[in-house]
Amino acid sequence: MGESAFSKILVPLDGSETTETILPYVSQLAKGLGAAVVVLAVLEESAYGWTASLRQGIDLEVEKAASKRLRNIVNQLHKGEVEAEGVTMKGRASEEIVRAADRYGCDLIAMTTHGRNRILRGILGSVSDEVVHASVSPVLLITPERAATYGGGWFRVFAKATEGVMAKIMVPLDGSPEAEAVLPYVRVLAEKLSLSVLLVNVIPGANVEWLDWEKSGPEDVDLHQRAEAEADAYLEGISQKLSDAGIDNRWQVHVGHPARVLAQIAQLEPHDIIALSSRRGSRWTLGSVAEALVRATGDPVLVITDNTSR
Repeated sequence: MGESAFSKILVPLDGSETTETILPYVSQLAKGLGAAVVVLAVLEESAYGWTASLRQGIDLEVEKAASKRLRNIVNQLHKGEVEAEGVTMKGRASEEIVRAADRYGCDLIAMTTHGRNRILRGILGSVSDEVVHASVSPVLLITPERAATYGGGWFRVFAKATEGVMAKIMVPLDGSPEAEAVLPYVRVLAEKLSLSVLLVNVIPGANVEWLDWEKSGPEDVDLHQRAEAEADAYLEGISQKLSDAGIDNRWQVHVGHPARVLAQIAQLEPHDIIALSSRRGSRWTLGSVAEALVRATGDPVLVITDNTSR
């Protein structure tokens, strides 16, 4: 990952305030990172069965409405001192989102996890999964419900909402180089946005505190203790590197089901971003931990995949 990481952010919207609630997050990211923003609307073709002239007329009206909405959003971002432009593309949502990121040189895609509209149907759910799997850029996902806590009707509260939206970042690590691929991105975010970092390692298995000590043999207890000691030493080493870079951080080691434990940590000790790598070779697969964290916590989750440029 080069020094230019996060220089331009792509934000796919569907024309509704539901997906636009991500904009306060994007504004803080853009200002903190010194990044520009590309706001995207993907236009679908009208339903089949209509006459060609009727479809053309409807598509033209939809395009005009989308362009007008994008101009309003771009103007508001400009008022918030964020460099931005609005673009429209035609085609299948997930494919055009990935294509737009490449065409406009975006190295981060920020999007809400669902929303249905004529302009961008089904933006996330299946679309977000497809984008994450296909994108060569990191993808930041957030539920509309959590985003809305920072201001539905964001035009009215823009200046207030963009102050202090993010302060912390949680980083699940499993000891593998693949999982550590997220760390360069975490370092950029922490340094430029002044975020504190919580490193977390979850050892798969039953929680030692729940074991029946009378039925558990000494070797079982010793195995868990050694695993936790190794995890502590591992995270301490990562922590020291972050500290040497001037980044405030701490670490925790837990035992249990990774997705469940990480979701509990995020809920009990809220974090404004969760960042993890789902590269092959790590335990944080898209179908389990990353997806579970988005759904269970609502926190923005930054996902780094095998496609992501190193």
